Amino acid sequence: MKFRNYCVVALGKVDGCKEEIIKIAESDIKFIKSTGVIIATFSSVATPSELKTYFQSFDRNFVLFELGKDNYGANLTDISIYNHLFGEYDQHGDALAEELTTKLFKTINSGLSGDTGDNIIDIDNMTNDERTDLLNKMLDKGVENWNDSDKIIVEKLTKK
Repeated sequence: MKFRNYCVVALGKVDGCKEEIIKIAESDIKFIKSTGVIIATFSSVATPSELKTYFQSFDRNFVLFELGKDNYGANLTDISIYNHLFGEYDQHGDALAEELTTKLFKTINSGLSGDTGDNIIDIDNMTNDERTDLLNKMLDKGVENWNDSDKIIVEKLTKK
């Protein structure tokens, strides 16, 4: 399973297209909409082939391409629109998709092993809500069931 960054351009009948994209996107979606056209950039675990089938199922006119370091080109004369759609991908490239993939595997590993060790969780890069959720999970586990790794994590969490 690997996240990929995509751009989809839907043409013609675009009513409901935004909601369809929201259902398959795993990241914030950047939309530009005008009469008869929607351009959206997003990340997803779906493959290009799967997304093609997905959009075809809605009888859409569309163009879909993966945003990779060296495999796409775009030129929009309105720099604010360009930056809205592609700026993040230009600045961070494949790192966005790799970060999502890494977070997914960390979550899976943590769930499978029951381990909340600091070798799996990067507390420094967590949001406050993620830290709170982790602390609540640790408390639910019970202090008597904590291993040394758990104690280190709780200590780090309470210092943030």
